[in-house]
This record gives sequence, structure tokens and C-alpha cells, in this order.
Amino acid sequence: MKDFAIEQLAKHADTTRFESLGDGVYRALPGQEHRVALSFTSEEGEGQYPLEDLLDEYLIHVTEDVTDFPTESDAGKRFVIEFGGDLDGVRKAAALVGKRARNEPIIEDGQEYIRFVIDE
Repeated sequence: MKDFAIEQLAKHADTTRFESLGDGVYRALPGQEHRVALSFTSEEGEGQYPLEDLLDEYLIHVTEDVTDFPTESDAGKRFVIEFGGDLDGVRKAAALVGKRARNEPIIEDGQEYIRFVIDE
């Protein structure tokens, strides 16, 4: 996943439903759930991972998949997904702009594992 960008969804302009907190982050009204919409480009061999790892890393979830979820055959395609969660996790997701999120294999004690990596 690369080329992250913050997206402004039309629904975020409705101030009766969302309060802007800046930097593309919104608070859903009423309540305490926060949202950010991000677009990104899928890379070769990616499917639901590293997206699932991103959700786990920041303790966020998908609130709306504006475009379909990426599959392994979607390399180079652009996707838009709205993420939700607590303010800290959503702000961390918003900070992915200009970064790359990926999985890389590592070997520990003779076993191969997959590690989630965010490149600056």
C-alpha cells in the first residue's frame, strides 16, 4: 500500500453528522467515534494484507469501503476506504500520507514470519 492521501467524502461536509478536527479527521456526531478517509495504491501481491495488519496496528476498523477491497490481482489500482476508531488510532492512520505500508518476510529461530512495516 503506497501513495496514501486523505480524501474528503461528501458526507463529511454535513456538520450535523460530523465535526472536523483538522487534518482530514472527523468526529461522528453524536458520539466519540472518529473517522478518516484515505486513498492508497495497492502493490503487487497484496490482497487483504497489509490492510488487515494496518487495522490491527492502529486498532481501527473500516466504516465504509468507498471502493471495493483490494485483491491480489489489483496491483496499481487506487482504493478509497473510510476508517473509524478512537482519536489516537485515526490520527495515526491519517499520518500515513506520504508513507508506504507493507508486509515483509523475516526469519526468527528458523521460522519464517511476516512483519508489518511502515516506511517513512
